Amino acid sequence: GTVTFFAINRHASETLEAEIGLNGFGKASIIDHQVLTHASLAAVNTEKDQSNVVPKKGSGAVIEDGAIKAKLPPYSYQMIRVKV
Repeated sequence: GTVTFFAINRHASETLEAEIGLNGFGKASIIDHQVLTHASLAAVNTEKDQSNVVPKKGSGAVIEDGAIKAKLPPYSYQMIRVKV
């Protein structure tokens, strides 16, 4: 009952508009959306700051006209889980 999609935007300054077709999956709903991004590509987690770079709840991903539509910020990695 679930399908998980991973999307990456490797562009340094432009937001990417992604559209993922869900043809053949029937009625679907987004059950989880996580985004991993940081203003600095050199950012790391350390022993003192273990949550400097962590996934955060995403917003803005929707299912519309039989497709997932999402905006991917620059240098971001996203996970979108869909119930089908």
